[in-house]
Amino acid sequence: MKTKLIIFILSIFTISNLMAQSDTLANGQPKLTKKQMKEKWAIPPQSKDQLMTEEDQKALLATPEEMQWFEDAKFGVFIHWGPAVAVTTTLSWGRFGERPAAGKQARNGVPTQIYDSAYKEFNPVNFDADRWVKQMKSWGAKYFTFTTKHHDGFCMFDAPNTNYDIMHTPFKRDIAKELADAAHKYGIKIFWYYSQPDWHNPNCLREGKHYEEYLPYMKEQLHWLLTHYGKIDGIFFDGLGSKYWNWDIKHLIPWMKELQPGILINPRYGFGLPNMALRGDYDTPEQGVGPIDAPRYWESCITVTDKWLYNPKGPIKSTNNMISLVVQSVGNGGNLLLNFGPNDKGEFVAEEAKQAEGLGKWLKKYGESIYGTRRGIYISGDWGTATQKGNKLYLHFLKKFADDAEAVIILPKLPMKINSAKALTDGFVKYKVNADGINFYFDKNPYNKNVDNIVVLDLAKSPKDLERIPTWNAKAMKSIEFKA
Repeated sequence: MKTKLIIFILSIFTISNLMAQSDTLANGQPKLTKKQMKEKWAIPPQSKDQLMTEEDQKALLATPEEMQWFEDAKFGVFIHWGPAVAVTTTLSWGRFGERPAAGKQARNGVPTQIYDSAYKEFNPVNFDADRWVKQMKSWGAKYFTFTTKHHDGFCMFDAPNTNYDIMHTPFKRDIAKELADAAHKYGIKIFWYYSQPDWHNPNCLREGKHYEEYLPYMKEQLHWLLTHYGKIDGIFFDGLGSKYWNWDIKHLIPWMKELQPGILINPRYGFGLPNMALRGDYDTPEQGVGPIDAPRYWESCITVTDKWLYNPKGPIKSTNNMISLVVQSVGNGGNLLLNFGPNDKGEFVAEEAKQAEGLGKWLKKYGESIYGTRRGIYISGDWGTATQKGNKLYLHFLKKFADDAEAVIILPKLPMKINSAKALTDGFVKYKVNADGINFYFDKNPYNKNVDNIVVLDLAKSPKDLERIPTWNAKAMKSIEFKA
């Protein structure tokens, strides 16, 4: 009887211990549900003065004149980079530690003491800002967005208030400054990516410390980024699941616009606004081409590999894939921000750069149908998409013909006369207007070899302000998944 009792007690102890272990992560933190994560980092407003009305929101928006260069640019390069490149292929999210404002808890990853010490060995000796900028321009990019501080809190600039920055690495050079100088030298626009949540700072989104300690810390860094590097064209915030009042957005954005008149600001500065449709100057869909008929402008952020950070073993998007992404993005009404992750030596990956060079050559040849255009009067369908500029309507035929299919595509009639039609690519034969619509005839062999078949229509009247026309089912060709 005594033996059975001991076994029973030991069994209870073992079960309790296993249950306790199952509720605890390997780093000793308790496991949290999504709801618990949300509640943990929920900090109420410091005062009612931080709350906004819809009219307050509207006052923060860029003017159409300030947005014009961005809507003309069409293609930019995103750069995710930092010391983490030495220890993981996942920037910030590869760190096994606390995640203020994140929607999910870290369940594994690089231990914080290793991740947070990677900067002590970071020495990208081959980094050359001039070379980077010249490369990006050769790819056809009109602007780039650089990660000055990601969620992990490391500053890729000479930060005024922390030693957790690039100046305290073996490299000891202000990468942000060198990039800004090169951007101004070669005539390319620049955005700073800046994460408001900081997983390295112990005061971020902590009750009693956030507004008192972290917010001044963040504002001092933003002030530095907007006053020490010349003209800055935009800020790419990344507030994760935070609320807008956590960052005092009501007062922060007007202050930023005073420091950098005309600066553009993306929508990721927090939730909880009276009108979420008026958040930021444009929308930022991720890892997929934006919607075909959205009410306002957008910028799709898509990786060139399957990771945001450098991934030496990852598949790489081809030139044709990049071209298709640019064409669909512009035809649907937005920009493409294509992400590249430099290696630990400070270089773009050779094969990624090679494929991007192919995109640049294509844009140099056919850029008139992309740069400075707006989405076309035809809504995108599985045939392709359209762009327009003045009286010119550029039809981008992306659909490929089967061997036994007739090489003809029918689009709905236009509400104005077509003066002429010409091909920018091989394969177009003729067009014919009839009762059912407009028939476009092609020579199948050269047509199918082109990633994009472009026919430009010279119209008797600009379609700019006319109602857009659905084409077939008016849907994107397909969801964008990674394809090497």
